[in-house]
Amino acid sequence: MKKFITLVLRLAQIFVGLVALYSLLMLLLNNEPLRLFKFEESKGTIIKVEEDLKNKNLISVFYIFTINGNTRKEVLKIGKDWFYENVGGDQVVIFYNSFYPKINYINNLKMFKGYYIGLGWGLFMLTIFISIDLFADKEKWAERYGRFLGLK
Repeated sequence: MKKFITLVLRLAQIFVGLVALYSLLMLLLNNEPLRLFKFEESKGTIIKVEEDLKNKNLISVFYIFTINGNTRKEVLKIGKDWFYENVGGDQVVIFYNSFYPKINYINNLKMFKGYYIGLGWGLFMLTIFISIDLFADKEKWAERYGRFLGLK
């Protein structure tokens, strides 16, 4: 049972560590908070706006833009009110990462808060799981949860 507890803690550490690492990577690719990559500007066109069937406050925005003669089509899920307040029409300016063009955003619609939240949550939970792993009495946990799960 002690090995099982150690395994569960390790898997939890790996999972939340990957969440934190992914969030950090996405922030860095989006030049938040450091300016590591060059962002280019391109003219784009919003081709379709669909309302989400489950949540009427969300919409999916389909837009296209051109990079060096190649047309890219992207989708953005965003709050309806926020979109209509910040975007005024079908012609928009798209900023894209010249190193990795999949990272792009419509002008005035930078959406990085989720990555900051993911990074903060991941680091917080990683700290908790590592602290439990280092300082908790795993023998006591094994005895308690072994009886609870009917393993002893």
